[in-house]
Amino acid sequence: MERIEFYRNRTLSERFSVSVDFLKQNWKVLYKNILIGAIPLGIVVAFLAQYYQESTLLNIYSGNVNTTIYFIALYIVFAVILNIYLNAMTGAVLKKYGEGHLTPATGWSDLSRTMLSLSGKTFVIGLLICGVIIVFALILALIFSFLADGGTLGAMVVTGAVMFILCIVLIAFLPSLSLTLFPAYFSGTGNRKSLKIAFGMGFRNWGNVFVTILLAGIILYVIIVIFSAPKLILALFSPGEIGVLTFLSGFLAILGNILTYPVFFIFIAFQYFSIVESEQSLSLQSKVDEFENL
Repeated sequence: MERIEFYRNRTLSERFSVSVDFLKQNWKVLYKNILIGAIPLGIVVAFLAQYYQESTLLNIYSGNVNTTIYFIALYIVFAVILNIYLNAMTGAVLKKYGEGHLTPATGWSDLSRTMLSLSGKTFVIGLLICGVIIVFALILALIFSFLADGGTLGAMVVTGAVMFILCIVLIAFLPSLSLTLFPAYFSGTGNRKSLKIAFGMGFRNWGNVFVTILLAGIILYVIIVIFSAPKLILALFSPGEIGVLTFLSGFLAILGNILTYPVFFIFIAFQYFSIVESEQSLSLQSKVDEFENL
């Protein structure tokens, strides 16, 4: 198949089409390398998720979480590691393709250095975003504590207002948040600058990015629900139970995320490439440079 050019200004339908074309060309090498690390991490997360589910469904109100608190902490840690790995390995495959070095034989040894570098960027950017969210949450908490002195009714009104504000803020910043990793991954910018660039891009192209997220999210959400159905059924009829079935159903749900998240990442990546091309004309500048070097 013809080599796909990353930096090209594409319409929504063209972005979806080129994402599918990329997956058709490279799905074997993509998932070969993703599954090497994601499957062991997924097994650990699925095992620990049972204890997280047990504590949240059965024990959290009674305060009897001492026996599982370590499992819950480990679950959160490994879930974060899995998320970082999925981002970084998918990004490494895209970078290798963009450099013209991705082949069916490309393996872990060819991608590990790039993957580890991108993992560090992902971790730092995630910390910066979490820091901003925590500060914002603390400000809302202070406002809530100040206004909630009016009794139960006042507390309910304020809680509803806070939830509404959080939803509006999430929707407003969702396009920017979805782009935060890509400048650091593909443009070589620093982590803070990557956030700055992403937020600017997100607001300037809010409608396009939001529609891409919405359509890709709906399609992939249906697949995730199918993979998660056994886990949901078990949680409904046997809440908090720990056993072989809960582990297997939990791993199946996580496997659904492992298989679908790289697809979502690639969709958003081509959205980012399209925005960069429309704003900076990188492909045109590259052709000019090639002409000058003749």
